[in-house]
Amino acid sequence: MNEKEIAIIVTVYRCKSFYEAALLLHYSTSTISKCVSSIEKKIGVRLFIRSNRANSISLTDEGEALISYFIEIHNRIQELRSTIASIQSSSHEPLRLGVIYHFSALGIEQIIANFYTSYPDAIVEQTKHSFEHLINRLFAKSVDGVFVVANSCSSNFLTLSELLKDPKIEPLLISKETDFYLGVSSSDPVAQTAEAPISAFKEFTFLFHHGQETMINSGMMSNLSRMSEQAGFSLKQLYLDPHELGAFYLATQMKAAIPAIRPPFEYPGIKYIKVSDWDTYSLVYFFSLADNRNKMLSHFKKTILETIDRTHNGIAIIPQP
Repeated sequence: MNEKEIAIIVTVYRCKSFYEAALLLHYSTSTISKCVSSIEKKIGVRLFIRSNRANSISLTDEGEALISYFIEIHNRIQELRSTIASIQSSSHEPLRLGVIYHFSALGIEQIIANFYTSYPDAIVEQTKHSFEHLINRLFAKSVDGVFVVANSCSSNFLTLSELLKDPKIEPLLISKETDFYLGVSSSDPVAQTAEAPISAFKEFTFLFHHGQETMINSGMMSNLSRMSEQAGFSLKQLYLDPHELGAFYLATQMKAAIPAIRPPFEYPGIKYIKVSDWDTYSLVYFFSLADNRNKMLSHFKKTILETIDRTHNGIAIIPQP
């Protein structure tokens, strides 16, 4: 007996009429009648008593004994269909991610690439904002999760400390970054070494994101200014997104330095030099809300943990900064 036959039996019982059942199921009355007769013959039991009144029917004693089983099977099939539809819907629900402006060098591409490898049908929507804006969007539930980075000397770090105490937040520590790099022209004398103190860059103009408030809150600008003053020179600044191709081209044409917590990618004519006397660190986190039920989010967090484990580049714990 198949799903269609079970649905016909239950519908005829509920309607008490072949005619009404035919209307509901979009069959002809004769099709319903023939199907019921075929089912009765198949199971060797007569289920319905046909009366002489306009298709009015009732259950036989055998039908009374069996109808609850037909109804239960029919209801379970409907529940199964609903559950399958729900799973299919959640599987195609977009995963909305917020990314801090200067996070592209910190491994998000690798995490997302690994996620797509495991879930090729997933839909990922990304938006880039400042630290503060991302946290606001997270609590407003306009994103499912956010990647943030905070330097230990920044105002963002204080906010990060408070967020880690919030029971509504589920944090994943991606990595602790203790190194810092400056991208310069590979033809510049300083590029002949793998690392150099900040004093070696006193003639350079430092490129910062055009959102000055973003850079100030992140601590990168203030820390470089402090270190340059200690080294006896004033920091020269130019506001141009360090991750735009124009910044890399500019660095090949003049003494311009591109700050990076990690070298983002290779660009012809650019070499990243490690700042040997860098004295702060940055924490990289993925934040989501504990009550978020997006199935893709749970898969994404699993991918983050697997990526961390494979690269040995971070620790999936919840530390207090």
